[in-house]
Amino acid sequence: MNHDLESKAKEFSLALKAFPRLIKGIAIFSNITSTFLGLFYYIFSFLKEKNKQKYASFSFTTKYTVDDRRWKYITLGNQVQDSDGFIEFKEADCLMFSCLYAVGGAKVKIYRAQDSAGRWYRKPLSYKGWYPKETASTISRDMMMGVLWYLFMEQDTDALLATYRYGYKNHWIMGEGDVARIYFTPALQATLADIILSNPMASIRLSRLERIHCWFLSKKPQNWPTNLKGYQLHLNLLHVALRGLIHKHIDNAMLSVIENAAVSDPENPLAIALYAQYVDGDADFALKMLLNEELWPAQRLPTSADRKEQWLPQRSYRTESGTLNPDWLPSWAIPPHVHSGGDLMFVSKLILKWIDESEKEKGDSL
Repeated sequence: MNHDLESKAKEFSLALKAFPRLIKGIAIFSNITSTFLGLFYYIFSFLKEKNKQKYASFSFTTKYTVDDRRWKYITLGNQVQDSDGFIEFKEADCLMFSCLYAVGGAKVKIYRAQDSAGRWYRKPLSYKGWYPKETASTISRDMMMGVLWYLFMEQDTDALLATYRYGYKNHWIMGEGDVARIYFTPALQATLADIILSNPMASIRLSRLERIHCWFLSKKPQNWPTNLKGYQLHLNLLHVALRGLIHKHIDNAMLSVIENAAVSDPENPLAIALYAQYVDGDADFALKMLLNEELWPAQRLPTSADRKEQWLPQRSYRTESGTLNPDWLPSWAIPPHVHSGGDLMFVSKLILKWIDESEKEKGDSL
């Protein structure tokens, strides 16, 4: 009897030891398969339509009013930031929102969430004991989407290469926990490679083999579903917007994501900003959405007494049944939770960047 128990325990122990190797094997197979698919995708990519951003139509009054509000929120940031500038630091999604908040103009010491090996964490390294108590993984793909945005906007060569080398070395398993969360998908690998290859200093510092590898990574195929809602739609739009900035255009599949989002969720400020940028050019309308004082007050940060959700673009305005989403409505929490206003800061920064590029292009053509 005891011998049988010992035998089963030994088998179980061997199975546990084999599990990480199995996961690594699956990751390697996925990377090889996606590389071959990417080459096929690359060959036919020349046939794809390239949709460049439209010329921005706007009024200076609207532009400066929104930018003033963005700066107002930046100056009030100490109400919601920790000592390193991070927001939502009590939540598992701290890194993503802090990265987007920094893209919006806030000062955040983002690299406090990256260790010396290049590995990223959901929270700054100074925070202890949150994994696995508060979340099922030390990092996730949505956190890494925020990181990609930050690295592209900052063009930080050291952090870019450290992130790439950590991922490559670990077969794109980016941390601990649920593999479905921590695996850096081929689509995100391609975007990271594109950011590196678009950065001259980063490209120079790659070895010859790394440069070839990055080129292959950059050709991996992208998938652009058009039926997503809420949080998943937000991530999809973030990815579309980022690739548009990297390549200065988007293809028809990405354009369909934007068009469907603008129709299905016309109150979503990120969807409308991208629709303006790539479809109708109406930057003024997109900016005016951000001047809704019920959602983004002019003289103070928004709170849960204005709307429950701290980052509105990640929540659909209406539920599947067509009723108003409670996340967009006031919450009666006492005391009210103070929001960062980072959603306004991020979306307005994208629109203002587009306007500036559009004006420069107009000036160059004269």
